[in-house]
Amino acid sequence: MDYRDSLIQSISDMSKDLNGIRDRRAWHECTILELEVAHQTYKDHLAEEMRDEIELEDMCSGKFDRRLALARDLGAPDTVTAIRWIIESDLPVAFLWDAFRSGDQETYYHVETALLSWGLSMGRVNSLMLLLKKGV
Repeated sequence: MDYRDSLIQSISDMSKDLNGIRDRRAWHECTILELEVAHQTYKDHLAEEMRDEIELEDMCSGKFDRRLALARDLGAPDTVTAIRWIIESDLPVAFLWDAFRSGDQETYYHVETALLSWGLSMGRVNSLMLLLKKGV
């Protein structure tokens, strides 16, 4: 793949990442300079979106951490219990921790969804899910 094709492929990939669809302009008709400008523009937009996502994730994580601290202040003896209380308060029905402990997929999904609804990253949710599985 030559430089031109590499730029076109990269622009196509970045446009898909940003917009959910690939930019279908006639890139093969563009000059190298036009491709480089488009490439840099997409690259800048992606970087801005990543900064926004990190900022939102940090904000959501901080909010969740404050909720954990509040649960601890209200008497949760440990982090696992605090997380359980938060999840129980977010779920519309009584929650069956025995089903979670036994590996019930639907229950697992509800817990994961409750944590994701806080805007936490998937990595943070996975860590909390592991902590819950060990501690429930």
